[in-house]
Amino acid sequence: MKYAICDIETTGGNCKNGKIIEIAIIVIEDMKIIDSFSSLVNPEMPITPFVSKLTGITEEMTSNAPKFHEIADEIIQITDNAIFVGHNASFDYNYIVEEFAKLGYKFSRKKLCTLSISKKLLPGQSSYSLGKLCKSLGIDINNRHRAFGDASATAELFMFLKNTGLPDEPDVLKNNLNLNPLLSLDSFKKIPEKEGVYKFFNKDNELIYAGNGSNMHHSVMDIFYDHNATNSEIIREECAKIEFEETDSKMISLLKHLKTIKETKPILKSNFKKHLYKFGIYTNEDENGFINFYISHTAKKYPKLPLNIFQTHELALSFLLRKIKKFNLYKHLCGIENAKHDNVVKENPNTYNKRAQKAIEEILMKNLNFVIIDNEHINDEIPFAIIENYKKIGYGYLKEDTDSLNLNFYKKNISDYFTSNHEAYLLLQTFIKAKKIKIINIDKKMKS
Repeated sequence: MKYAICDIETTGGNCKNGKIIEIAIIVIEDMKIIDSFSSLVNPEMPITPFVSKLTGITEEMTSNAPKFHEIADEIIQITDNAIFVGHNASFDYNYIVEEFAKLGYKFSRKKLCTLSISKKLLPGQSSYSLGKLCKSLGIDINNRHRAFGDASATAELFMFLKNTGLPDEPDVLKNNLNLNPLLSLDSFKKIPEKEGVYKFFNKDNELIYAGNGSNMHHSVMDIFYDHNATNSEIIREECAKIEFEETDSKMISLLKHLKTIKETKPILKSNFKKHLYKFGIYTNEDENGFINFYISHTAKKYPKLPLNIFQTHELALSFLLRKIKKFNLYKHLCGIENAKHDNVVKENPNTYNKRAQKAIEEILMKNLNFVIIDNEHINDEIPFAIIENYKKIGYGYLKEDTDSLNLNFYKKNISDYFTSNHEAYLLLQTFIKAKKIKIINIDKKMKS
Protein backbone atom coordinates (compact mmCIF):
# COMPACT_ATOMS: atom_id res chain seq x y z
CA MET A 1 0.00 0.00 0.00
CA LYS A 2 1.25 3.48 -0.90
CA TYR A 3 0.69 6.55 1.24
CA ALA A 4 1.02 10.12 -0.06
CA ILE A 5 1.84 12.38 2.89
CA CYS A 6 0.85 15.90 1.97
CA ASP A 7 1.16 19.38 3.44
CA ILE A 8 0.20 22.73 1.97
CA GLU A 9 0.63 26.38 2.90
CA THR A 10 -2.15 28.77 1.88
CA THR A 11 -3.10 32.43 1.66
CA GLY A 12 -5.44 31.82 4.62
CA GLY A 13 -9.20 31.56 4.97
CA ASN A 14 -11.06 28.50 3.73
CA CYS A 15 -10.70 26.50 0.53
CA LYS A 16 -13.47 28.51 -1.18
CA ASN A 17 -11.73 31.89 -0.88
CA GLY A 18 -8.09 30.97 -0.22
CA LYS A 19 -5.39 29.58 -2.49
CA ILE A 20 -2.40 27.24 -2.15
CA ILE A 21 1.02 28.94 -2.07
CA GLU A 22 3.15 25.85 -1.47
CA ILE A 23 2.66 22.08 -1.63
CA ALA A 24 4.79 19.08 -0.68
CA ILE A 25 4.02 15.38 -1.12
CA ILE A 26 6.12 12.50 0.21
CA VAL A 27 5.24 8.97 -0.93
CA ILE A 28 5.79 6.02 1.42
CA GLU A 29 5.58 2.34 0.52
CA ASP A 30 6.65 -0.56 2.74
CA MET A 31 7.69 2.01 5.36
CA LYS A 32 10.20 3.61 2.97
CA ILE A 33 10.12 6.97 1.18
CA ILE A 34 10.01 6.18 -2.54
CA ASP A 35 9.19 9.56 -4.07
CA SER A 36 8.58 13.21 -3.24
CA PHE A 37 7.40 16.43 -4.83
CA SER A 38 7.58 20.02 -3.61
CA SER A 39 6.83 23.37 -5.20
CA LEU A 40 5.88 26.93 -4.47
CA VAL A 41 2.61 27.87 -6.17
CA ASN A 42 1.59 31.21 -7.62
CA PRO A 43 -1.78 31.88 -5.96
CA GLU A 44 -2.65 34.71 -8.35
CA MET A 45 -3.84 36.72 -5.35
CA PRO A 46 -2.16 38.73 -2.56
CA ILE A 47 -0.37 37.05 0.34
CA THR A 48 -1.06 38.81 3.64
CA PRO A 49 1.79 40.03 5.88
CA PHE A 50 0.58 37.59 8.57
CA VAL A 51 0.96 34.58 6.26
CA SER A 52 4.35 35.80 5.02
CA LYS A 53 5.56 36.21 8.61
CA LEU A 54 4.27 32.75 9.57
CA THR A 55 5.62 30.85 6.56
CA GLY A 56 8.41 33.05 5.24
CA ILE A 57 6.72 32.90 1.82
CA THR A 58 6.34 36.27 0.10
CA GLU A 59 4.55 37.44 -3.04
CA GLU A 60 7.94 37.98 -4.63
CA MET A 61 8.83 34.31 -4.06
CA THR A 62 5.62 33.06 -5.67
CA SER A 63 5.44 35.56 -8.55
CA ASN A 64 7.52 33.33 -10.84
CA ALA A 65 6.33 30.03 -9.35
CA PRO A 66 4.10 27.71 -11.40
CA LYS A 67 0.35 28.19 -11.16
CA PHE A 68 -1.63 25.25 -9.79
CA HIS A 69 -2.79 24.08 -13.21
CA GLU A 70 0.86 23.78 -14.25
CA ILE A 71 1.65 21.23 -11.51
CA ALA A 72 -1.76 19.50 -11.46
CA ASP A 73 -0.62 16.51 -13.54
CA GLU A 74 2.33 15.87 -11.19
CA ILE A 75 0.01 15.89 -8.18
CA ILE A 76 -2.35 13.42 -9.88
CA GLN A 77 0.49 11.09 -10.84
CA ILE A 78 2.35 11.08 -7.52
CA THR A 79 -0.84 10.43 -5.51
CA ASP A 80 -2.24 7.82 -7.91
CA ASN A 81 -3.19 4.56 -6.12
CA ALA A 82 -2.07 6.07 -2.81
CA ILE A 83 -3.92 6.95 0.37
CA PHE A 84 -3.82 10.68 1.07
CA VAL A 85 -2.31 11.38 4.50
CA GLY A 86 -2.11 14.67 6.36
CA HIS A 87 -2.16 16.15 9.85
CA ASN A 88 -5.71 17.48 9.91
CA ALA A 89 -5.97 15.86 6.49
CA SER A 90 -9.33 17.37 5.53
CA PHE A 91 -7.82 20.87 5.46
CA ASP A 92 -5.10 19.98 2.92
CA TYR A 93 -7.35 17.60 1.00
CA ASN A 94 -10.25 20.05 0.62
CA TYR A 95 -7.94 22.78 -0.67
CA ILE A 96 -6.53 20.43 -3.30
CA VAL A 97 -10.00 19.16 -4.26
CA GLU A 98 -11.18 22.76 -4.67
CA GLU A 99 -8.17 23.72 -6.82
CA PHE A 100 -8.86 20.76 -9.11
CA ALA A 101 -12.59 21.55 -9.20
CA LYS A 102 -11.77 24.99 -10.60
CA LEU A 103 -9.97 23.16 -13.41
CA GLY A 104 -12.99 20.95 -14.05
CA TYR A 105 -11.33 17.83 -12.60
CA LYS A 106 -12.65 15.67 -9.76
CA PHE A 107 -9.76 14.80 -7.43
CA SER A 108 -10.62 11.87 -5.16
CA ARG A 109 -8.40 9.81 -2.86
CA LYS A 110 -8.92 7.79 0.29
CA LYS A 111 -7.75 9.75 3.36
CA LEU A 112 -5.96 9.13 6.64
CA CYS A 113 -5.53 11.82 9.28
CA THR A 114 -2.54 11.60 11.64
CA LEU A 115 -4.25 14.10 13.95
CA SER A 116 -7.31 11.85 14.36
CA ILE A 117 -5.19 8.68 14.67
CA SER A 118 -2.92 10.30 17.28
CA LYS A 119 -5.90 11.21 19.47
CA LYS A 120 -6.97 7.55 19.44
CA LEU A 121 -3.58 5.86 19.88
CA LEU A 122 -1.81 8.48 22.01
CA PRO A 123 -4.38 9.62 24.59
CA GLY A 124 -3.35 12.14 27.22
CA GLN A 125 -1.13 14.37 25.10
CA SER A 126 -1.14 18.03 26.18
CA SER A 127 -1.57 19.06 22.53
CA TYR A 128 -2.08 17.30 19.21
CA SER A 129 -0.78 20.13 17.03
CA LEU A 130 1.92 18.89 14.67
CA GLY A 131 4.67 20.92 16.33
CA LYS A 132 3.93 20.00 19.94
CA LEU A 133 3.08 16.38 19.21
CA CYS A 134 6.31 15.85 17.28
CA LYS A 135 8.30 17.50 20.09
CA SER A 136 6.65 15.16 22.60
CA LEU A 137 7.60 12.13 20.48
CA GLY A 138 11.14 13.35 19.72
CA ILE A 139 10.45 13.97 16.01
CA ASP A 140 12.44 16.88 14.60
CA ILE A 141 10.75 19.47 12.38
CA ASN A 142 12.97 21.48 10.09
CA ASN A 143 11.42 24.53 8.39
CA ARG A 144 8.21 24.60 10.44
CA HIS A 145 5.25 26.08 8.50
CA ARG A 146 6.91 25.28 5.18
CA ALA A 147 5.24 22.53 3.20
CA PHE A 148 8.19 20.14 2.83
CA GLY A 149 9.31 20.58 6.44
CA ASP A 150 5.83 19.86 7.80
CA ALA A 151 5.27 17.01 5.30
CA SER A 152 8.55 15.39 6.38
CA ALA A 153 7.57 15.59 10.04
CA THR A 154 4.10 14.22 9.25
CA ALA A 155 5.73 11.33 7.34
CA GLU A 156 7.83 10.43 10.41
CA LEU A 157 4.77 10.72 12.65
CA PHE A 158 2.77 8.52 10.27
CA MET A 159 5.47 5.80 10.24
CA PHE A 160 5.59 5.92 14.05
CA LEU A 161 1.81 5.46 14.20
CA LYS A 162 1.85 2.76 11.50
CA ASN A 163 4.39 0.78 13.54
CA THR A 164 2.08 1.13 16.54
CA GLY A 165 -0.82 -0.05 14.39
CA LEU A 166 -3.72 1.89 12.86
CA PRO A 167 -6.88 2.24 14.99
CA ASP A 168 -9.12 -0.10 12.95
CA GLU A 169 -6.66 -3.02 12.87
CA PRO A 170 -7.92 -6.02 14.91
CA ASP A 171 -4.82 -6.30 17.11
CA VAL A 172 -4.88 -2.59 17.91
CA LEU A 173 -8.59 -2.69 18.75
CA LYS A 174 -8.03 -5.71 20.98
CA ASN A 175 -5.14 -4.09 22.85
CA ASN A 176 -6.62 -0.59 23.19
CA LEU A 177 -10.34 -1.14 23.73
CA ASN A 178 -12.33 -3.39 26.03
CA LEU A 179 -14.85 -4.53 23.44
CA ASN A 180 -17.75 -6.94 23.63
CA PRO A 181 -16.33 -10.41 22.72
CA LEU A 182 -19.25 -11.00 20.33
CA LEU A 183 -18.26 -8.02 18.14
CA SER A 184 -16.15 -9.09 15.16
CA LEU A 185 -12.93 -7.07 15.10
CA ASP A 186 -13.09 -7.12 11.30
CA SER A 187 -16.34 -5.11 11.44
CA PHE A 188 -14.53 -1.78 11.59
CA LYS A 189 -12.53 -2.17 8.38
CA LYS A 190 -15.74 -2.97 6.49
CA ILE A 191 -17.31 0.41 7.32
CA PRO A 192 -16.70 2.69 4.29
CA GLU A 193 -15.45 6.27 4.42
CA LYS A 194 -18.73 7.45 2.88
CA GLU A 195 -21.91 9.29 3.80
CA GLY A 196 -24.47 7.14 5.52
CA VAL A 197 -26.20 5.79 8.62
CA TYR A 198 -24.73 3.33 11.15
CA LYS A 199 -26.37 1.28 13.91
CA PHE A 200 -25.03 -0.57 16.94
CA PHE A 201 -26.88 -3.65 18.32
CA ASN A 202 -26.44 -5.63 21.53
CA LYS A 203 -26.36 -9.43 21.96
CA ASP A 204 -30.19 -9.52 22.00
CA ASN A 205 -30.29 -7.64 18.66
CA GLU A 206 -31.71 -4.54 20.36
CA LEU A 207 -30.69 -1.23 18.85
CA ILE A 208 -28.28 0.53 21.23
CA TYR A 209 -27.40 3.59 19.17
CA ALA A 210 -27.91 5.08 15.70
CA GLY A 211 -25.94 7.83 14.03
CA ASN A 212 -24.99 9.30 10.70
CA GLY A 213 -21.90 10.91 9.23
CA SER A 214 -20.25 12.14 6.05
CA ASN A 215 -17.49 9.60 6.79
CA MET A 216 -19.08 6.67 8.59
CA HIS A 217 -15.74 4.95 9.24
CA HIS A 218 -14.30 7.99 11.03
CA SER A 219 -17.53 8.62 12.94
CA VAL A 220 -17.71 5.05 14.26
CA MET A 221 -14.02 4.98 15.18
CA ASP A 222 -14.39 8.31 17.01
CA ILE A 223 -17.25 6.91 19.08
CA PHE A 224 -15.43 3.73 20.07
CA TYR A 225 -12.19 5.57 20.93
CA ASP A 226 -13.86 8.34 22.94
CA HIS A 227 -12.79 7.56 26.52
CA ASN A 228 -14.52 10.60 28.00
CA ALA A 229 -18.11 9.92 26.95
CA THR A 230 -20.45 7.69 28.99
CA ASN A 231 -22.26 6.56 25.82
CA SER A 232 -18.99 5.38 24.27
CA GLU A 233 -18.17 3.25 27.30
CA ILE A 234 -21.60 1.60 27.17
CA ILE A 235 -21.29 1.05 23.40
CA ARG A 236 -17.87 -0.62 23.78
CA GLU A 237 -19.26 -2.97 26.42
CA GLU A 238 -22.60 -3.75 24.80
CA CYS A 239 -22.17 -3.57 21.01
CA ALA A 240 -22.21 -7.05 19.47
CA LYS A 241 -22.98 -6.05 15.86
CA ILE A 242 -22.53 -3.01 13.62
CA GLU A 243 -24.72 -2.32 10.58
CA PHE A 244 -24.38 0.53 8.11
CA GLU A 245 -26.04 1.92 4.98
CA GLU A 246 -24.54 4.26 2.40
CA THR A 247 -26.81 7.12 1.29
CA ASP A 248 -24.65 9.50 -0.80
CA SER A 249 -26.63 12.38 0.72
CA LYS A 250 -26.49 14.17 4.06
CA MET A 251 -30.20 14.94 3.78
CA ILE A 252 -31.14 11.27 3.25
CA SER A 253 -28.77 10.21 6.05
CA LEU A 254 -30.41 12.60 8.49
CA LEU A 255 -33.93 11.56 7.46
CA LYS A 256 -33.06 7.86 7.84
CA HIS A 257 -31.38 8.58 11.17
CA LEU A 258 -34.44 10.50 12.39
CA LYS A 259 -36.82 7.76 11.20
CA THR A 260 -34.75 5.17 13.09
CA ILE A 261 -34.63 7.02 16.40
CA LYS A 262 -38.35 7.89 16.27
CA GLU A 263 -39.62 4.45 15.27
CA THR A 264 -37.08 2.08 16.86
CA LYS A 265 -36.10 4.22 19.86
CA PRO A 266 -32.46 3.20 20.51
CA ILE A 267 -31.40 2.61 24.11
CA LEU A 268 -28.91 5.49 23.94
CA LYS A 269 -29.91 8.91 22.66
CA SER A 270 -27.93 10.70 19.95
CA ASN A 271 -27.68 14.47 19.73
CA PHE A 272 -29.82 14.81 16.62
CA LYS A 273 -30.88 18.38 17.42
CA LYS A 274 -27.36 19.63 16.66
CA HIS A 275 -28.30 19.39 12.96
CA LEU A 276 -31.24 21.80 13.29
CA TYR A 277 -31.38 25.59 13.30
CA LYS A 278 -31.64 26.42 16.97
CA PHE A 279 -34.05 29.38 17.19
CA GLY A 280 -37.51 30.10 15.87
CA ILE A 281 -40.12 32.89 15.86
CA TYR A 282 -43.42 31.76 17.37
CA THR A 283 -46.84 33.37 18.02
CA ASN A 284 -49.62 33.13 20.55
CA GLU A 285 -52.58 35.26 21.65
CA ASP A 286 -52.51 36.96 25.05
CA GLU A 287 -55.40 37.35 27.51
CA ASN A 288 -56.36 40.68 25.95
CA GLY A 289 -56.71 39.16 22.48
CA PHE A 290 -53.48 40.59 21.02
CA ILE A 291 -51.25 38.44 18.81
CA ASN A 292 -47.82 38.13 20.46
CA PHE A 293 -44.51 37.17 18.83
CA TYR A 294 -41.59 35.59 20.68
CA ILE A 295 -38.24 33.97 19.97
CA SER A 296 -37.49 30.60 21.52
CA HIS A 297 -35.28 27.55 21.13
CA THR A 298 -36.59 25.08 18.54
CA ALA A 299 -35.69 22.16 20.82
CA LYS A 300 -38.73 23.05 22.95
CA LYS A 301 -41.93 21.33 21.86
CA TYR A 302 -44.66 23.93 21.37
CA PRO A 303 -48.17 23.17 20.04
CA LYS A 304 -47.35 25.25 16.97
CA LEU A 305 -44.40 25.04 14.61
CA PRO A 306 -42.19 28.13 14.37
CA LEU A 307 -43.09 30.69 11.73
CA ASN A 308 -39.42 30.74 10.72
CA ILE A 309 -36.08 29.38 11.96
CA PHE A 310 -32.61 30.86 12.42
CA GLN A 311 -29.10 29.71 13.29
CA THR A 312 -28.70 32.19 16.16
CA HIS A 313 -30.86 34.25 18.51
CA GLU A 314 -29.22 37.41 17.13
CA LEU A 315 -30.34 36.63 13.57
CA ALA A 316 -33.88 35.90 14.73
CA LEU A 317 -34.01 39.12 16.75
CA SER A 318 -32.67 41.22 13.89
CA PHE A 319 -35.26 39.71 11.54
CA LEU A 320 -38.10 40.29 14.01
CA LEU A 321 -37.07 43.91 14.65
CA ARG A 322 -37.33 44.62 10.93
CA LYS A 323 -40.87 43.24 10.88
CA ILE A 324 -41.78 45.27 13.99
CA LYS A 325 -40.71 48.44 12.21
CA LYS A 326 -42.35 47.52 8.90
CA PHE A 327 -45.75 46.57 10.37
CA ASN A 328 -45.75 49.00 13.31
CA LEU A 329 -45.93 46.25 15.94
CA TYR A 330 -45.56 46.82 19.69
CA LYS A 331 -42.15 45.71 20.91
CA HIS A 332 -43.37 44.51 24.28
CA LEU A 333 -45.85 42.25 22.45
CA CYS A 334 -42.88 40.79 20.53
CA GLY A 335 -40.85 39.68 23.51
CA ILE A 336 -38.37 42.55 23.33
CA GLU A 337 -36.84 42.96 26.76
CA ASN A 338 -36.91 46.41 28.38
CA ALA A 339 -39.28 47.65 25.66
CA LYS A 340 -41.51 50.56 26.58
CA HIS A 341 -45.09 49.39 27.19
CA ASP A 342 -47.13 51.24 24.59
CA ASN A 343 -50.62 52.28 25.52
CA VAL A 344 -52.20 49.23 23.92
CA VAL A 345 -55.64 49.82 25.38
CA LYS A 346 -56.17 52.72 22.97
CA GLU A 347 -56.13 50.30 20.05
CA ASN A 348 -58.65 47.60 19.37
CA PRO A 349 -57.05 44.09 19.24
CA ASN A 350 -58.74 43.41 15.91
CA THR A 351 -57.11 46.46 14.34
CA TYR A 352 -53.69 45.57 15.73
CA ASN A 353 -54.03 41.90 14.79
CA LYS A 354 -54.65 42.79 11.14
CA ARG A 355 -51.13 44.23 11.04
CA ALA A 356 -49.78 41.30 13.04
CA GLN A 357 -51.41 38.85 10.63
CA LYS A 358 -49.74 40.55 7.67
CA ALA A 359 -46.42 40.19 9.50
CA ILE A 360 -47.14 36.49 10.08
CA GLU A 361 -47.81 35.97 6.38
CA GLU A 362 -44.46 37.56 5.53
CA ILE A 363 -42.49 35.73 8.24
CA LEU A 364 -44.09 32.32 7.69
CA MET A 365 -42.20 29.58 5.86
CA LYS A 366 -44.78 28.72 3.26
CA ASN A 367 -43.36 25.36 2.22
CA LEU A 368 -45.96 22.80 3.30
CA ASN A 369 -46.01 20.79 0.06
CA PHE A 370 -42.60 20.70 -1.54
CA VAL A 371 -39.79 18.62 -2.98
CA ILE A 372 -36.14 19.09 -2.05
CA ILE A 373 -33.49 18.02 -4.55
CA ASP A 374 -30.11 17.49 -2.86
CA ASN A 375 -27.43 18.75 -5.25
CA GLU A 376 -24.52 17.67 -3.03
CA HIS A 377 -24.16 14.04 -4.09
CA ILE A 378 -21.42 11.93 -5.71
CA ASN A 379 -23.22 9.12 -7.53
CA ASP A 380 -25.44 9.49 -10.59
CA GLU A 381 -28.74 9.05 -8.77
CA ILE A 382 -30.15 12.29 -7.34
CA PRO A 383 -31.40 12.25 -3.72
CA PHE A 384 -34.73 13.94 -3.01
CA ALA A 385 -37.29 14.31 -0.23
CA ILE A 386 -40.94 15.25 -0.44
CA ILE A 387 -43.23 16.56 2.29
CA GLU A 388 -47.02 16.53 1.91
CA ASN A 389 -49.08 18.92 4.04
CA TYR A 390 -46.58 18.44 6.83
CA LYS A 391 -48.13 15.00 7.46
CA LYS A 392 -45.92 12.64 5.48
CA ILE A 393 -42.29 12.68 4.40
CA GLY A 394 -40.92 10.46 1.70
CA TYR A 395 -37.42 10.19 0.31
CA GLY A 396 -35.62 8.38 -2.46
CA TYR A 397 -33.50 8.83 -5.58
CA LEU A 398 -34.18 10.15 -9.08
CA LYS A 399 -32.41 8.91 -12.18
CA GLU A 400 -32.22 12.44 -13.63
CA ASP A 401 -32.63 16.06 -12.54
CA THR A 402 -36.12 17.50 -12.94
CA ASP A 403 -38.39 20.46 -12.27
CA SER A 404 -41.55 18.37 -12.50
CA LEU A 405 -44.61 19.53 -10.53
CA ASN A 406 -46.26 16.10 -10.87
CA LEU A 407 -46.58 14.62 -7.39
CA ASN A 408 -46.94 11.08 -8.76
CA PHE A 409 -43.60 11.39 -10.55
CA TYR A 410 -41.84 11.70 -7.19
CA LYS A 411 -44.05 9.19 -5.39
CA LYS A 412 -43.07 6.36 -7.70
CA ASN A 413 -39.39 7.00 -6.87
CA ILE A 414 -39.83 7.08 -3.08
CA SER A 415 -37.93 4.33 -1.29
CA ASP A 416 -39.38 5.01 2.17
CA TYR A 417 -42.06 7.04 3.95
CA PHE A 418 -42.55 8.08 7.55
CA THR A 419 -45.00 10.25 9.45
CA SER A 420 -43.72 13.78 9.77
CA ASN A 421 -42.92 15.29 13.15
CA HIS A 422 -41.48 18.38 14.75
CA GLU A 423 -37.82 17.48 14.09
CA ALA A 424 -38.44 16.29 10.53
CA TYR A 425 -40.11 19.53 9.52
CA LEU A 426 -37.36 21.60 11.16
CA LEU A 427 -34.70 19.46 9.48
CA LEU A 428 -36.09 20.02 5.99
CA GLN A 429 -36.59 23.72 6.65
CA THR A 430 -32.96 23.86 7.85
CA PHE A 431 -31.88 22.43 4.50
CA ILE A 432 -34.00 25.00 2.70
CA LYS A 433 -32.46 27.87 4.68
CA ALA A 434 -28.96 26.54 3.99
CA LYS A 435 -29.65 27.05 0.26
CA LYS A 436 -27.58 24.05 -0.84
CA ILE A 437 -30.56 22.41 -2.47
CA LYS A 438 -33.21 22.96 -5.11
CA ILE A 439 -36.80 23.46 -3.94
CA ILE A 440 -39.83 22.59 -6.05
CA ASN A 441 -43.13 23.81 -4.62
CA ILE A 442 -46.07 21.48 -5.18
CA ASP A 443 -49.63 22.82 -5.55
CA LYS A 444 -51.49 22.04 -2.30
CA LYS A 445 -54.65 21.24 -4.25
CA MET A 446 -52.95 18.82 -6.62
CA LYS A 447 -54.55 15.41 -6.40
CA SER A 448 -52.24 12.54 -5.54
